[in-house]
Amino acid sequence: MKQLLAPLILLTFSLTAQASNISVDSNSQATFYGGGLSKLNTALNHILAIGNEDSLIVPGHRKSRNKALLRRFQQNTNDRVQQIESLIDSGKSVEEITRHPQIIEIIAHFNQEGKSPFLPSRSFSK
Repeated sequence: MKQLLAPLILLTFSLTAQASNISVDSNSQATFYGGGLSKLNTALNHILAIGNEDSLIVPGHRKSRNKALLRRFQQNTNDRVQQIESLIDSGKSVEEITRHPQIIEIIAHFNQEGKSPFLPSRSFSK
């Protein structure tokens, strides 16, 4: 995709990556839930290819951001998934993973209101 030279305001709503194309669906959850990490990365890379570094990205469920912040979000998400996958690969149980210091830190990062419990127990396994 050819990158535009002018800054744009990109309204992404809730992006859903389906098969090999990207579609906008204002009634769906974020791509991560609809297609996993691979589809999320596809959608984010598609967004990052549009406009220039000064383009404003306005997602449906988060604060507006620029491309640098979107890249940081993408890297952080990939890093967090990799942390969990490495714990699974090392044979840790769901209980051990939820008690692991790195995972506790990740959950605390998203628990802005200090709710306890923050995540329902059913969210820790498929």
